[in-house]
Amino acid sequence: IIKESKNMKESQEQVSKIVLSEEEVIEALKVEYSLTERETELIGLILKGMSNSEIADALYIGGATVKTHIHNILTKMELGKKTDIIVLVKERMTE
Repeated sequence: IIKESKNMKESQEQVSKIVLSEEEVIEALKVEYSLTERETELIGLILKGMSNSEIADALYIGGATVKTHIHNILTKMELGKKTDIIVLVKERMTE
């Protein structure tokens, strides 16, 4: 009975947390920070752990263009580095 009660409490705690998908969070960030479609696309690829050169290859754009998009994202979101994007998205997924 004690074990059952503990499991019920853990289940209730899990239900009380809203869990969003990466896509939902990215869409919310797009609206909140006025991100372009391309910028949100880059965020998705950043979350997959892709390097700038891998992103450039995937999107058929130059490395300098990737850097420009990332700079614009960081500026709009008032973040310091690319990894801050990952941290922010992961945090927002479990708010």
